[in-house]
Amino acid sequence: PDGIRENLKDKRVYSAVYGVYDENKNIRQKRVQYAYLDKESEQILITRTDVTDLLEQQKQQQNMLEAALLTAEQANSAKSDFLSRMSHEIRTPMNAIIGMSTIAAQSIGDDTQVADCIGKIGISSRFLLSLINDILDMNRIESGKMLLKNEKIPFEEFLNGINAICYTQAQAKNIDYENVVDSSVEDYYIGDAMK
Repeated sequence: PDGIRENLKDKRVYSAVYGVYDENKNIRQKRVQYAYLDKESEQILITRTDVTDLLEQQKQQQNMLEAALLTAEQANSAKSDFLSRMSHEIRTPMNAIIGMSTIAAQSIGDDTQVADCIGKIGISSRFLLSLINDILDMNRIESGKMLLKNEKIPFEEFLNGINAICYTQAQAKNIDYENVVDSSVEDYYIGDAMK
């Protein structure tokens, strides 16, 4: 009684939740509420309610909200990571296109050199277009699902595309770039060449 009076000193209603074992040895959650029926005569009304199902439902709702929040945070993180990578990735083919355009302009009259530059510009342009398409299709990024193709990638063609991009960047920074390929590599691989 003294504890009840103390709890009701500054409150109109005081409640507490505690666990009790039922006849099957399962814990049930009970909420007990105390309130003065008549403060002057210190008559106190005590009610007890089983809140096990209510608390379980609240816990399930909280778990669902936490899962939804985690999913949203993961999607936002995936989008941020993707855009951060793409801002860097876009510069690579753009530098190749600019570099090859400059070399082609300086090589007018040398049809072989100009044709080589135009071919490398084409490879870099297709790669850039693929990157831009990925950026524009944000639904895949937000859902965390990026479709990967399962196709044959001719190794020499794939390597030539990489070399076209890397060579131009290396040359612009006065870095020697050399590509050495082991003769035992396969003729093609399976995967998504653009990704």
